[in-house]
Amino acid sequence: MDQGLVLLAAWGQLGVLLAVGFYFVVRGR
Repeated sequence: MDQGLVLLAAWGQLGVLLAVGFYFVVRGR
């Protein structure tokens, strides 16, 4: 498996979690 692809997938997943969390924080206000 390509290391770069794994890293990209990990960052993509983290980005989604951060985006969802940020969305709920902004919506909560």
